[in-house]
Amino acid sequence: REYEPGDVAEILVPHPFQGEVEALLTIERGRIYDHRRLTLTTNSETIEVPITAEHIPNIFISVVIVKGMDEADPHGSFKVGYIELPVSTAGKELQVTIVPFSERVGPRDTVTYTVEAKDHAGQPVEAEFSLALVDKAVLALADASGPSLLDHFYRQRGVGVGTAATMVTNLNRVVQEAVMEADRGAKGGGGGGPGDAPSVRREFPDIAYWNPVVQTDAEGKAEVSVPLPDNLTTWRMTGRGLTAATEVGEAQSDVVATKDLLVRAVAPRFFVVGDQADLAAVVHNNTDEDEEVEVSLEAVGLDVKGPAIHQVTVPAQGLVKVSWPVAALPGDQVVALWTALGERHDDAMELTLPVYRYSTPEVVGTSGQVLAGESRLEAIRLPMVIDASQGDLSVKLEPSLAAGMVEGLKYLEHYPWECVEQTMSRFLPNVLTYRALQDLGIERPDLQTKTAQLVGVGLQRIYNQQKMDGGWGWWATDESRPFLTAYVLFGLYHADEAGFLVDEDVMDRASRYLKRQLHDPDDLIEWQLNQQAFLLFVLAEVGEPDVGRTVALFDYREKLAHYGKGYLAMALGLVEEEGERSRVDTLLSDLVGEAILSATGAHWEEGTVDWWTMNTDTRSTSVVLDAFARLAPDEALAPNVVRWLMVARKAGRWETTQETAWALIALPDWMAASGELEADYSWELRLTGELLG
Repeated sequence: REYEPGDVAEILVPHPFQGEVEALLTIERGRIYDHRRLTLTTNSETIEVPITAEHIPNIFISVVIVKGMDEADPHGSFKVGYIELPVSTAGKELQVTIVPFSERVGPRDTVTYTVEAKDHAGQPVEAEFSLALVDKAVLALADASGPSLLDHFYRQRGVGVGTAATMVTNLNRVVQEAVMEADRGAKGGGGGGPGDAPSVRREFPDIAYWNPVVQTDAEGKAEVSVPLPDNLTTWRMTGRGLTAATEVGEAQSDVVATKDLLVRAVAPRFFVVGDQADLAAVVHNNTDEDEEVEVSLEAVGLDVKGPAIHQVTVPAQGLVKVSWPVAALPGDQVVALWTALGERHDDAMELTLPVYRYSTPEVVGTSGQVLAGESRLEAIRLPMVIDASQGDLSVKLEPSLAAGMVEGLKYLEHYPWECVEQTMSRFLPNVLTYRALQDLGIERPDLQTKTAQLVGVGLQRIYNQQKMDGGWGWWATDESRPFLTAYVLFGLYHADEAGFLVDEDVMDRASRYLKRQLHDPDDLIEWQLNQQAFLLFVLAEVGEPDVGRTVALFDYREKLAHYGKGYLAMALGLVEEEGERSRVDTLLSDLVGEAILSATGAHWEEGTVDWWTMNTDTRSTSVVLDAFARLAPDEALAPNVVRWLMVARKAGRWETTQETAWALIALPDWMAASGELEADYSWELRLTGELLG
């Protein structure tokens, strides 16, 4: 049953207790509206509860009966009963009407609407409304935006009040109440003949009017006047309002904007240069007599084929379609005007449509360095045919290589995965660049503090993942890998050199593991030879060289990749005596001869991809640059290698962690060797003689 305010609900209260008991009756929903203490003399009594307006939309009646201790129950007990009473929301619903002065209007007419609000008893009330006039065709594309105002404000609600006693807690009731509350919450939600030229319709908005505050007077009425745009459509006025007493209501009203003679354009949403299309006009005669009509098309940005004007007879209450073949011309937009001139009526409409081009972007980059007292000219050759509306020129100037490396450091700092290689690829470049920034005198306290924190965290992760044999695998559960172990040992050594506290026992165990992984070159295939070159370089770097195997590997240099030659050259540079570096010079000379030169600099490309050591052409180029920085810093090719590496970046970093790590290893070494640690100069940039900066 649904109750009305003013009704009296009769509630039957049965209970299992014998004799006289005390009861607490409460009226609840979100709070306690009323309460009574009752004395029940029988185990089935009726209680009367008056229903008021504040109980809308529903109310909960709770009765708690407490039974004291007696011979049958020495502990005492209690019982709780609940019932929900739905209360009619009719008293909270406004009767709303929205009436236009006419249901048929023309474009640019001013429509006056009367809004009237009455309460459920039919009495006028003061209310505040929001009004929106929207093209009905747009509303047909989507469902209603939410429930009605009445459902939104006065949906059925949960009890929202808890009842408990110190004697016992009824968990079944707690769960049931939570489910009831969730279920109830789910029910809510969101909410004459032609004389002069015809007037041209060109403004076609989807929303013609919006007013969030329209106030009805003491008689419950308000008026609004709305000038219509050029659309020929059905306009829907929607009003939603409420009173100070939270009475709510809404209404809708439609008007049709049309003309006795009207023209509808048939056109695409856009053109592409060179498009061939048919534009059309559909002419409607909404009168009861036939009409002779002159239909024309004028267009800017289109080549209209054939006659622009057509004479047609449009039957009463009928329509005629007229077409024009057109071609889209180069430009940014098309402006098309359709006109229909009849004996008694006329119409015209104009559309502005965008024009696009099919063009393929071509990206070309270059880089280089400008020394003090010099200038550099970069020529930009434009294609014969270009789209002048597209494209841009971006010039990035950096005072030093260190400034260009900061984004790479940030990339490694935020790399999401945490295998051993990625941990070290964050750890090692931060160590080396941290020292380079200090040498440069670049004040980045935030980056330096962050670097120190990352190194500390990285060391602990590395320590925790070292295996019993002294090596490291990809993950804690993997077997040890020689390449990864050498990479980790290389990083630990440089952390120690940079002043960070590193566990020497961890490094000693790793060195012993690597020595056990060295083999006679005759027993190795190509990727293993490259790996052995890396192991020999790292062992020599940490002061544990194997001179015999290092020299022996030189005889297999033709089988080494470019990066393998770079590692071997650096290893030989550490073990050979000064003045006896013929092997080093041979390897560096080979690398210079194998370089690929282009407008963006110099780099090296490997014949095959070495998946075992995660090598790429960019990584190879970085390793070779590091070899030049250590062994031949005056090599004329080196600046071009730096140029190529800086151009190879994307968003300030390189494509993989290994590429980024080795680039950030090689570049600081080259900075220190080339004397690029002091940048003190001014500069200017000109484009075809015009000063840009």
